Amino acid sequence: KKELEALRKEGYTRVRINNEMFDLAGAPVLDKRKKHDIDVVIARATAAGFKALVCSGTNPPTNREVLSLAKKYNIDLGSNPQETAKTLLLKIKELEHKGYQFEGAEASFILLLLELLKQRPKPFELIDYRVITSSKQLAEATVRIKVKGEVIHTASLGVGPGNAIDNALRKALNHYYPTIKEFQLIDFKVRILGGQDGSAAKTRVLVETSDGNQTWGTVGVSANIIDATWLSITDSIEYGLWIKAKQENLQKSLPKVAQTEAKF
Repeated sequence: KKELEALRKEGYTRVRINNEMFDLAGAPVLDKRKKHDIDVVIARATAAGFKALVCSGTNPPTNREVLSLAKKYNIDLGSNPQETAKTLLLKIKELEHKGYQFEGAEASFILLLLELLKQRPKPFELIDYRVITSSKQLAEATVRIKVKGEVIHTASLGVGPGNAIDNALRKALNHYYPTIKEFQLIDFKVRILGGQDGSAAKTRVLVETSDGNQTWGTVGVSANIIDATWLSITDSIEYGLWIKAKQENLQKSLPKVAQTEAKF
């Protein structure tokens, strides 16, 4: 019993006892006088691909996987990491019911964790945005944001709403965050959720961004496709600025003779 409880606290969820599968929470009481074969079942997410860390089915996410990801990004989970991980996973389940899916959107997952820890970066504050589309496949986005206490109002054209929003937001932020010029949107996917709801169905937008050295994915969900696009694009920029700042801070902390480009 003591050994099984220790495994559960470490974040494992399933074990094979005498060739029979059990959830740790419902594992049977074992006879101490007998010898038992116990194997731990590991369903670990891969850091590079972030394969289904948050999914339903036979391999539910575990505290251990969250702790591993936090370690990868050097995120301090506070005085009670296990409890933080548990709270995060409950939030993930809540978002899943709203249509979110974080496979392929590790960056949005990291931002959610930082928000839970009250460490999420706030490089800008949205005041308002508007998108106008035309029959010629062009769109115009107008964005009003507050950056470092200053209100910025920009407008930009684009091929479709997503491109217009991306252009307008970059135009507003370039002066304050020059590194944003390195970020390129390389993939944009839209999925309609709950098609039975017709035009009122929710939309999930997945965006993949690259700075030439690394790529990251973000997700946005809303009944309004333009709002879902805004959420995924702003997540992409917030994460890109955050990871760049972490890399720069790591570079500064290294001895000059040992400095190499820091990557996650």
